[in-house]
Amino acid sequence: MKRLSDYKSDEGIEKAGELMEPFFSILEDQELMKELAPEGDKMSPKIIGKIMTKHKKEALQMISIIDDEPITAANAFPRFFSVFTDVANDPYFVDFFTNAVTNAEL
Repeated sequence: MKRLSDYKSDEGIEKAGELMEPFFSILEDQELMKELAPEGDKMSPKIIGKIMTKHKKEALQMISIIDDEPITAANAFPRFFSVFTDVANDPYFVDFFTNAVTNAEL
């Protein structure tokens, strides 16, 4: 199972760019964002389940961007949990794209 942090240089930048649309589409869901606060240093599996239910298309898209292995019912949740928490906890990804969105709005 791959994660964004497994990609280096140009390939990592390309993957991060592809993740931007589905990741921020999920983050636009204000109802979910109220629940997204991590429990200590860990993301709650419960909220990841809610994200997968409400944003299945985006969740599967994020998995397929990072790893081209087939997605099955048995592996979708753990793979999305890994991808989403990796991206959500990557300070470079979040800072870069938050700044890009903020500057675009100006």
